[in-house]
Amino acid sequence: MPRASYKLVILCSFIATLGVWCHLTPDASIASPAKDSHVTATVQINASDFTVGDHIRLLLTVRHPEGVSIELPRVTQNISPFEILEVGPVHDSKENNQVVVEAEYKITSFSTGELALPPLKVRYTEPSGVTGEIESSRLPITISSVLDPNGSEQAVKDVKSPISISKDPVQYQQLAQIGAGALALVLVLSVVIRGWPRITRAPTNTVLDISPEEKARRDLERIEALHLGNGRANYVEYYSSIAECIRSYLAEKYGAWTLGCTTKELKEKMEASGIEPWQARVVYGLLDECDSVRWARYSPVMARAERAITLAYEIVGAD
Repeated sequence: MPRASYKLVILCSFIATLGVWCHLTPDASIASPAKDSHVTATVQINASDFTVGDHIRLLLTVRHPEGVSIELPRVTQNISPFEILEVGPVHDSKENNQVVVEAEYKITSFSTGELALPPLKVRYTEPSGVTGEIESSRLPITISSVLDPNGSEQAVKDVKSPISISKDPVQYQQLAQIGAGALALVLVLSVVIRGWPRITRAPTNTVLDISPEEKARRDLERIEALHLGNGRANYVEYYSSIAECIRSYLAEKYGAWTLGCTTKELKEKMEASGIEPWQARVVYGLLDECDSVRWARYSPVMARAERAITLAYEIVGAD
């Protein structure tokens, strides 16, 4: 065989051997499939039965290997018919070579019946850069109405009736009536003794002629027109005005004992004075939501803001 042909055969054999070797050897630049990262998520609540509008404490527990980073659900995540009000403290710990992350959430719902909390989504990123997402299991939760369980028409109307307190613990109204009577007697005696001319026509539309319910209703109409009329509400001012209106209404109608106390203390005093517990919860739920917006930077959706003014109308007995 000629020397040139012999060299050609050797070159072809070398090229073929190199091609087979490259085909069998994996490319080191391509990452191998990621192993199971064993990321799990579970949810727990302290009870299963709640009343509409209650703040529900939810505990989310995520377990993952070291080196894996996670992204917890945010306030904006859609979990209808529930909604996330705020994210509480987050605690990290280690257990069996895994990182345990516990996050507290405050959720609520204005729907009633046998509901189910949708899965909470948790995103994670492995050290290799591979990303994924896991979901917690659905959680059954029962939400009860604040109305009469008999569901009669009269019970529904009672929600909009003015809140009544059977006994005023400080009796400021009685003292005010006695003082007003004494003042009226002094004025009558002055007219008789000094011969003051009679008033032939009583003034109309005075402030004294306006009931606490009517005054509160007018304030709520002003708040609604000012903050919700243009669709761009300043929620801090809006909820602050609602809280001030409701507290002023309670103080004017039932006495100054409703002032100078926290929302929780007000609820306890209302229940101790004889008011129905569900009525006190309606007031507490609204004022507590106002506090969340004013102090906890909670930003509700427009539908929730409109619901707040509706509850305020129901408290003062507006039709």
